[in-house]
Formats: sequence, structure tokens, C-alpha cells
Amino acid sequence: MKDIIKYYLQLIVLMFCLFTSACSDDDETVTPVFPDLQKIECAVGDTKTLTFEATDNWILISSSLWCYFEQDGEQTFTCSGGVGEQTVTIHISDDATELMKSYKAELTMTMAGSRQVIAEVTRPSTGYELHAFDAEQTIEYTAENPYVQDYGGKAYFWVSSNADWIVESSESLDLSKTNISGEAGNNVKITPLLKQGTENRKTAWTQELIFKNRKGEVISKLPVHYDGIPADKIEFSNDNIYSNKIKASVDGESYTFKNQSYEAEGVPLTVIARNDEYTYVCVEYTSTMGPETGWNEEWKDKVFSKMKENENTQYIFLTKRPENIKLKETPDNGWFGVTVTSSKEKTRIDYLRNNIKAKHYHITFEPMFDDVGKLDLSNISWIVIGTETGNRKGKISSKREWVFNIYNQAKEKNIPVFMKEDLLGILNENEFVQEFPKEFGGIK
Repeated sequence: MKDIIKYYLQLIVLMFCLFTSACSDDDETVTPVFPDLQKIECAVGDTKTLTFEATDNWILISSSLWCYFEQDGEQTFTCSGGVGEQTVTIHISDDATELMKSYKAELTMTMAGSRQVIAEVTRPSTGYELHAFDAEQTIEYTAENPYVQDYGGKAYFWVSSNADWIVESSESLDLSKTNISGEAGNNVKITPLLKQGTENRKTAWTQELIFKNRKGEVISKLPVHYDGIPADKIEFSNDNIYSNKIKASVDGESYTFKNQSYEAEGVPLTVIARNDEYTYVCVEYTSTMGPETGWNEEWKDKVFSKMKENENTQYIFLTKRPENIKLKETPDNGWFGVTVTSSKEKTRIDYLRNNIKAKHYHITFEPMFDDVGKLDLSNISWIVIGTETGNRKGKISSKREWVFNIYNQAKEKNIPVFMKEDLLGILNENEFVQEFPKEFGGIK
């Protein structure tokens, strides 16, 4: 506002001077010779010089506030001088800036009562600018350096722009749980997530996030690259695949899942793994294997026969009553385990080794109700550790020292350890491990 008032005050003073000067020279007519028209292109922040030859005293006026002169070290919208070669300094500001609009200022000279435009100053349009940076805001993402999407959805980037913007989800990226818009001049944090579905999560891809202004016009595109599911991860189409939603027949020849029956081919399941590298692990559970529960030797024979027919598949058995089992011979692809929940149940480990002749033994310490103390882990090939879940009255939560007592003893024997997700409540992420035996193949 002050610039506008200053502009018009200068203009009034000069017009008054010109008027009085013209009245005093009525008896003497001067025909001025104006300089040729000059065209000047500039950008915001530029400083330009205008050089011309004057045949009389002159006054120069700018038609726009964003184009002003510097005379005697001061900013002015008008300037003046005498006869001869003249040089005028011009400054270009960002006043009256509207995105995608160009501007032109006319410099009009008044000399001997006549006026003429001697220069046209053009300031091109200011285009849209949008920048995306890494978390530390030190690296800018470009077509040559795209943003890399994180599998776990923890990575994020910052966006700033000279215009209000809104961003759209891509084919494989979900932005429903993060910021999707921003105002000009503000830094906005965006944390994309992978959409569900095999094609979005399994293989590598490169896509673009589209940024638009409030009118729906595209102002920028951010390239995004995804490397595919990590080699140490695996996903299933059904997270409850091992739950009680699956009912198996006694002979193992048919299954019922979600009110649908399936024959020996099994329950439909989509597995997402890097390069499709994974191994099927078949799990069989029997609460008690003993004559008093109606155990039938024919069942064992049928199961073991199927195991021998599928030698590349690993089968896991788990019991709480190894003392009731007598197996003198088992297939090499069978993994026989026992559940131990407290120090009083450690004798189950001895029963497991003494009563079942097997190549592979494993122990599941879940849920842990106390510190199991010193363990005899001879011939044990795998250990699973977990805590009690649910809301049972009197529920016991495992302690860190109980977990690490088992873990440290296992590591002394080079036994892989798999910790259940429920332990994350008492362990740090860097302490949490999920290891599988090498015989399980692609599972890591």
C-alpha cells in the first residue's frame, strides 16, 4: 500500500513539473527525438539497465509496481535526467505475482511536453513448483532418484509447493491414512501404505503420485519405486489360515473351510513370497496320543505313509502328553515337539526324546508361567517361545528374563528360535527374532 501511495505521489509531482515547464516554454517549440523502443525480458529478482540517448530533459515513469527504478540509492517509480547518454537501473520484484500469468510493464518517457513508450519490460509467468524430500529433508526425489516405498509402511517424505495442492493414490499406494493436501509454502508429511493384494505387494513396480491444484490441474508427478516383498517376509491370503475355522476330517482326506468342503487338494491359499520361494509346512495336532483316548494305530500308519510319499514337505507334530506316546520309528521329515509351560513340565522333554524316535525334535514354551531354569536341549532342533494371550482371570505375562534364559541356552547349542508376536509387548524390536530350521526352505 505504501508503494502505491508513493507511486502516485511521485507521478503527481512530476506531472506538475511537466505542466509548469511546458507553460514557460510557449514561445519556444522543441521537437523531441525519443529513443528507439527497447524490449527487456527479466525474471523476479533481476536487476537490469536501460541505456538511451536524450535530446532534452526527460522523465521516465513505470506502469507497474513490480518494475521500479533505483536513483541515488533509493527505490522510485519515476526518474529523471538531462540531455545526453543516460543509463537507468531497473529492479524486478515479485509484486502482483500470480502463478501461470505473465506480466508486462511499459516505461514511458516524457520530454518537451510529449510522451512515448521507450521500453517494454516482460516478466514471464511463474510456473508451479513442487518438491518432495526425504525424512531429513536433505535429498530431493526426482525421476532419476525416485521415492522408494517401504514394505512395512514406516517410510515417509515431505512435500512443499508454491501452490495449494492435493495428491491422489496410485494403483498400488494407499493414502487414506496420511495427509493428502497442503497449502502453498507449508511442509507436509506423507506416509504412503501398500494396498492389499498380490500384485501390489509381491513384485517390484514403479508408479507416480499425481499432485494437482485446487482446480484439478496437474502440477507435479512424483515417481515411486517398490522393490517387491523382502526376501525374509511371507504373506498369506488368509491371516486365520491356522485357526479353528478349518476343520479337517479324521483321515486327513477332506477339509471344511468357511462352509465350503475341499478334498485332498487342500484349502485355497494365496502365498506371497519373493520370487515365489517358499516351502509348504504341514502341521498336524493331536491333543493326546494314547490308547485311553481311542488312538488307532491305523491313523498313524496312514499319516506316516503320506509323509513318506511327500518327502520334500516337512510335518510338525505337537503334544502335551509325550508320556502316552510310543513311536519306535518315524519319517525323517517329521518334527515332533512338546509343549512346556513351566519348570514343573521340563520332564516332558525327556519323555519326548525317550518315547519317540525321530530325526527332529522341537519345544514350544508357550505360554510361559515361570522361569524354566536350566534345560537339557540335547538333540533339539527348534524352539518356539510365547506368552499367554487373552483376558483370562489370573493371566500370567511372561518376563524378559524368562525369555532370554531360554534364548541364551538355545544359542549355545545353535538352535534356531522363533518368538511369537505377543512377546513384542515385553521385548524391543531389535531383540525380537523369528528363526526357522534350514529344512523349512524358503521360510527365514
